[in-house]
Amino acid sequence: GAPWPLTQNDNSYNVGNGGFSLRTRKIMLEIIDKIDINDTQYNQSTLEYITNNKLTTPPEDVYFTKNMIDYNIGLLADYDIAKTFSIEHIYYNEPFGGHCFWLSRKDNNDWHSVFESFFFHIFNTVAITTPYDFSIGGGELYLSKIMLYFLERNYVIFLFNNTNKDVLYTSFKHYFPSRYLSKLLIKDWNNINDYKGLFDYHIDMLNSKIPEINGLSKKKENSIFHCQFPFDLDQTYSNDRMEKLYSYNTIIVNSEFTLTKYKYYTQYLDNMPNIYILYPPSINNINIENNIENNIENNIENKIENSFVMIGRIFSYNEMANNKNMDIAIKILTQFTNFKLFIIGSVKSQQWLDYLKSISNDNVHFYLDIDDDEKIKILSQSKYYLHLTGIDDNEQQHPYRFEHFGISLIEAIKYQCIPIC
Repeated sequence: GAPWPLTQNDNSYNVGNGGFSLRTRKIMLEIIDKIDINDTQYNQSTLEYITNNKLTTPPEDVYFTKNMIDYNIGLLADYDIAKTFSIEHIYYNEPFGGHCFWLSRKDNNDWHSVFESFFFHIFNTVAITTPYDFSIGGGELYLSKIMLYFLERNYVIFLFNNTNKDVLYTSFKHYFPSRYLSKLLIKDWNNINDYKGLFDYHIDMLNSKIPEINGLSKKKENSIFHCQFPFDLDQTYSNDRMEKLYSYNTIIVNSEFTLTKYKYYTQYLDNMPNIYILYPPSINNINIENNIENNIENNIENKIENSFVMIGRIFSYNEMANNKNMDIAIKILTQFTNFKLFIIGSVKSQQWLDYLKSISNDNVHFYLDIDDDEKIKILSQSKYYLHLTGIDDNEQQHPYRFEHFGISLIEAIKYQCIPIC
């Protein structure tokens, strides 16, 4: 068991706290047969403890450990070994376990932070940091699949993010099986610096060439920066900001397109971390052995003639975003009579949704914040997938307005939608 303070003399080893202990049943029975608990000769610390706590029976952990020493029965760990197994009043930074271990940090009245300091020695942990709303979308799907990878391997996830809690929990329920929700801990973005060097892994996501925060993992090689797209293009940064980049060992991007742009806009930088493409998860499962040709034929037969589908967040035009241009699609298609347009998306701007509805007619149908099953049903019925991101724009001048990968496009192709881009 855990060691006791050296100011106590419960036994000559100062070891044996029973709150969290490892014992041999045979040795305990031998001591019970050897001497009664009330006949044991206790030292001053134990006698004072009995008196102060008004005990009618002496503490059993002292009874066993003192008699182990006095009668040379069994083996009792020494002080230094004991603290690596368990702690209570005596602090050790990497114990196997503990009993009331916060008592070892009486100098710190913030019990929550004391508990967390031990938490990181007990559990495998991953920090996920992103300043953007964690709602339902491509970037969040990308991060969620990374998080799921670690959750399936028994890691605890710390998400540093200031998204509205209701929105966040809705996203969690959408992306993760319920059995993992207790392993997703939400932390305030503004408290990130309090956690530097505590995590086994850290993934930071940003729309920039250079991260805004330092890597948080214990080892630099486990700090990963994910650049969704370098929206900052030619912007230069101070030495302090550049040092943040160098605290990461690896950069990941989501496509060849993003990689090309990232390398172009960072070509002037020295000592860059390793850069890799980690493609977004676009298809959950593929059964190659299934009769694919029959599936395609059956799906095509179920397609609605002259039907179109679009997928994307519903938000007003943003200079620094790859807008889906749903309004352009609506204005073009409503010039015809025989069509159906299905728009699937999460609502980021009610005002923009109201505008899209105002320019629509009965042939335009909105499906908002739906689950995957309903999305698959609509994709299976739709003949064409409209992808208008970057339309009427210049890729060289505004590369960020173009599609960086296109998860929804791949999803649509899986369900035999003909892409129109």
